[in-house]
Amino acid sequence: MNRLKLLTLLWVLMLFSFKGVSQDTLFWGTQINNRLHSLNLTTGQSRVIASNQVLIRRLRVDQNLKQLFWSAGGLNKIQKMDANLTGTNIQDVKINLNNVATINVDGDNNKVYYHLANGSQIFSCDTNGNNVVSVVNLGTAKSILGLEVDPFSNKIYWTELLSNNNSIERADLPLGTNITTIYNTSESLFDIKMFPKESTIYFTNRTGNKIQRIDLNGSNLQTLVTESNSATIGAICGNYCNDAIYYILNNSGTGSQIKKLSISTLTTSVVFDTTISFLAGVDALFEFNFGVEKDFLGADRSICSGDSIQLNAFTNGATYLWSDNSTGSRLKVKNSGVYTVEVSINNCTKFDTIEVNFFPKPIVNLGNDTSFCDNTTLTLDATTVGGTYLWQDNSTSNTYTVTQTGVYWVDVTVNGCTTRDSITVNYFNPPIVNLGNDTSLCGIDTLLLDVTTPSGSYLWSNNSTLATQTITQAGIYWVDVTVNGCTTRDSIEVNFFPKPIVNLGNDTSFCDNTTLTLDATTAGGAYLWQDNSTSNTYTVTQTGVYWVDVTVNGCTTRDSLTVNYFNPPIVNLGNDTSLCGTDTLLLDVT
Repeated sequence: MNRLKLLTLLWVLMLFSFKGVSQDTLFWGTQINNRLHSLNLTTGQSRVIASNQVLIRRLRVDQNLKQLFWSAGGLNKIQKMDANLTGTNIQDVKINLNNVATINVDGDNNKVYYHLANGSQIFSCDTNGNNVVSVVNLGTAKSILGLEVDPFSNKIYWTELLSNNNSIERADLPLGTNITTIYNTSESLFDIKMFPKESTIYFTNRTGNKIQRIDLNGSNLQTLVTESNSATIGAICGNYCNDAIYYILNNSGTGSQIKKLSISTLTTSVVFDTTISFLAGVDALFEFNFGVEKDFLGADRSICSGDSIQLNAFTNGATYLWSDNSTGSRLKVKNSGVYTVEVSINNCTKFDTIEVNFFPKPIVNLGNDTSFCDNTTLTLDATTVGGTYLWQDNSTSNTYTVTQTGVYWVDVTVNGCTTRDSITVNYFNPPIVNLGNDTSLCGIDTLLLDVTTPSGSYLWSNNSTLATQTITQAGIYWVDVTVNGCTTRDSIEVNFFPKPIVNLGNDTSFCDNTTLTLDATTAGGAYLWQDNSTSNTYTVTQTGVYWVDVTVNGCTTRDSLTVNYFNPPIVNLGNDTSLCGTDTLLLDVT
């Protein structure tokens, strides 16, 4: 990641036109009634937001998470809730912490830091209580009353009390190395608040009830406030950008007070006076919350051509100046480049830079929608240089083999830019076409070929496009039938042969025992007579109708004749006789 970090310049370019802020929400605890309270500084109303919190020691508000964290030593745990006036969503962060005492929170890095009373180590865990790590080994049991973390420089600071040798210490994170003493005194140091922008630490000193300030290098010690010796100064919190230090003063006023110190004028004022005699922790959610102070624009981004991103630098109550001189809290980016913003609130300014690169979307073309017949396969190829692939079935190859009807799509991603293409593939069964077996026709016979198919189109061997053809002459005939782009061809061979000539003669009659031989002999012929005999001839001996089918090359001709047999008439002229003279003889054959 190529990022310009101007932390040094950020500290140098502080604006010192401070403004007072009265909308902060304060939170405070007490060990007298074991309660947490919220305080509305606008109305002055304080309300209980958590009860039964035995031995509250410290509480800290994270301005980015907008959550309140606190330690309850009597319950042996660290808890958190939403930082609002009603204190919603109470949760345990870490339990079974024996006599937990001082805590701090680094929301930028999702960490809670804590020390167990008179323990020899400072620990950290995630803000959900996981990943416990020993951050600093103190060597011996010590009392740690103040704890601060600087996420900018990755350092941790604490007040260390050991007999009459008390100090403010510093170590490097995350391993707690390079422990350095910033300030050493015999006085009773208590709580601390560090301001990275001012490179200073503010701390409360119970010897003389003072608020003091010292540079991070241990120089320039100043006493800013000295309270009455009858009071007891306690916990401290504050925000440099809001010109505010809040601190507890027990045994003051009607019982205890929360006071505010203006950093710019070094004047104090009472913001809350209560009859409760012992307050144990204080922090605030600041209305003008400066928010995340590093990398707040996020990581460098890669965007796809034609898209845009909106860079968001919003901070409540801030003014803005972008690298293109625009002054809104957001900037819409459509082109590659390095973009910088300056965010200012009151006496604080922060900077961030982000590089945005635009990459072309990959070109993906699976082809036009298509159709196939039977078992044809289609290989879809989305190969793209530098690409990764995701198909509709979650496969990740650069190619995909299609074997059935469906809609197929692929996402191809190059440099974080994704293009999707899809194709519809249909598989159809080819039409069934049957012209029948090869056949022979006789004489002037015709053959009707019919391939009618729903939604079909036709092309015959003679270029006809009808569904039927009438065949009148010999030849080989074929037809292509197409349905949904699928084509089936069938063919048939048709032969034409002349019918055989068969002549059994004219009808005839015979007397007595005359026989008649009918002859149908024809070259290559087969014969079928009326009595199912199959000879080429047939002998007639009695009255009847006689026919024969003669078949040559599958062509059959039938001929028939009628033959009648009659009995001869009986004629009797009598016996031979003799007549005399003029006698006559009448012969009658009627």
